[in-house]
Amino acid sequence: TTTTTAADTTTETKTTTTTAVETTAGSEGTVATAEQTTESAAETVKPITWIDFWELETSSPCGDQPQEEWDESKNQTIRNCNTWRYYPDFPYLWNHTNCPDPCITYKCPKFAKCNTLLSTTEDMVIQCTCQLGTVMKSDNSSCIVPPPTTPTPRPIPTLPAATKTVTGAVSRTASTLIIIFLSITIVSFLVFRIFDPHRVIQMCEEISLLCAHLCLFPSAYGSPVPVECRVLAILIHYFFTVCFTFMLLESIHMYSMVASVVKQKGMLSTKQNLVVGWGIPAFVILFNMCFEYENYGAEYHCWLSMDTGLLYGQYVPIVVMVVTSFTLIEAAGASEEYPTLKDCDEVDKKTAQISQRTLLILLPLVFGSFVTGTIAEYEQQVPLYGTFTILNGVVGGAMFFFHITSHPKTRALFTRITSKIFKKKGKEET
Repeated sequence: TTTTTAADTTTETKTTTTTAVETTAGSEGTVATAEQTTESAAETVKPITWIDFWELETSSPCGDQPQEEWDESKNQTIRNCNTWRYYPDFPYLWNHTNCPDPCITYKCPKFAKCNTLLSTTEDMVIQCTCQLGTVMKSDNSSCIVPPPTTPTPRPIPTLPAATKTVTGAVSRTASTLIIIFLSITIVSFLVFRIFDPHRVIQMCEEISLLCAHLCLFPSAYGSPVPVECRVLAILIHYFFTVCFTFMLLESIHMYSMVASVVKQKGMLSTKQNLVVGWGIPAFVILFNMCFEYENYGAEYHCWLSMDTGLLYGQYVPIVVMVVTSFTLIEAAGASEEYPTLKDCDEVDKKTAQISQRTLLILLPLVFGSFVTGTIAEYEQQVPLYGTFTILNGVVGGAMFFFHITSHPKTRALFTRITSKIFKKKGKEET
């Protein structure tokens, strides 16, 4: 029996190490001495100083510990230890003086930390807790990266039947207005048989925008999403991409004429403009269909599903083209500062200068209409439907006016008609 006294403290504690359990040699006098020392240690007052944290408290004999429960079905190990003292106020502390923390020798899996926080006075529990974002496998063999969780499906936004009918009628009315304006513009230029490169670019803008709004009329959505709805969503995506592609080509044409890069007819020929304007969007659509075909259309609309990767497939190319178009418009700057090339077509240059200013108005209007329309269909919000309707009417009227007045022949006709109208009004007032 060994007694240790803390000489540097005001409280003396006695620690008894019983060796009678580990050896068969000894005398009856030694056993009696061990029992007397244990009884005197039990009567020692519990220290109340900071030494409690370092577990210098008097040990308890093994006989006072709970009986061990042996279960052959579990991987258990009996360790010879004369004491295991539990502190209710500090469950994370062990009596390391007489019984080391089992976590010192217990091996947890990789990325796991051993702890004994769940231990009680009756049961010693060793637990391995996974760290660094990992979780324990069901068989407790290793820590693994948690599998991805299934996101909660977004509830389908719905409008009352009466409200849905009104918003649908208003939206179709706006699409009808833009279709009428664009049809008049196309027919007007067909009558005058104007097919120069600049006009072909503008005509393709009008045709693609007209077709996109025609595809907005049918209501082919349902659950599950029918094939007709997917086809409509693909066509809407294609025609809007075509429209913005030709607006970019118009910016290139405008810059080449205003900045005196070429003498006439722009940088690209009519055939080149047609191939690029209709071909690049087709490639973009095919690329998106390879990865996001199932996300075209939805249960309650046939446009863009903004909660899928298809959002990036539609918006990124269009935003890139819009930003590039604005960059070219800004780069053209003031046309008077550029030197004029010899034999430069003044009519084409004048038309390009007008196009430079009209694009600054038409491009943000068309882009705003596209964004508002996609969000309105996805969110099913009445204010967005109203904004979409107003923008469509403005886009149709603005495109009709600016395209008519950008070409000399139609501009002259428009001037005559307006002058006659105002003259008649002036005579009636007088």
